[in-house]
Amino acid sequence: MIGVIPWFIFNVSILWGLVLLLHKIGVSKRQAIFVSVLLFGVFGGFIQTQQTSHGELMSPSRVLGDEIHSRAEDHWTDPSAPYERPQIPWFLQTPQVYFLTTTILWGFMGLVLQGGYIYFKKPPDTKTRSTLLVTSCLVAYLAIATLLVYATS
Repeated sequence: MIGVIPWFIFNVSILWGLVLLLHKIGVSKRQAIFVSVLLFGVFGGFIQTQQTSHGELMSPSRVLGDEIHSRAEDHWTDPSAPYERPQIPWFLQTPQVYFLTTTILWGFMGLVLQGGYIYFKKPPDTKTRSTLLVTSCLVAYLAIATLLVYATS
């Protein structure tokens, strides 16, 4: 298993490379961070669906995916049904829900990073309270969602 710090450095270097690549092909700096983090989330979601055992790669998106899947099973399972497999929607079944949660969590992180970049790179006279409010709400949402996931597991 890879250590946390090398894994973090690896992820940050991939994200930075994506930002630079997108900027070179013409995506503005105001959008490059969000697009690169979202692409990283889609790729990470694909990797999450390919992992077979839970011990290989444990991330917040995998924990959230397991929680969503178990709650979907509780909601859509009929205890009196003769079959054992719950009839939950396809996108909430085990491999697909990991892709969904990874993409959504990385997308929210991209929004927060992009909002912070836009806020701090604006000239001082154009900084508005609405930008700060949106960024603060997104950061608070991510923090609360992460705490809820870890509190329920």
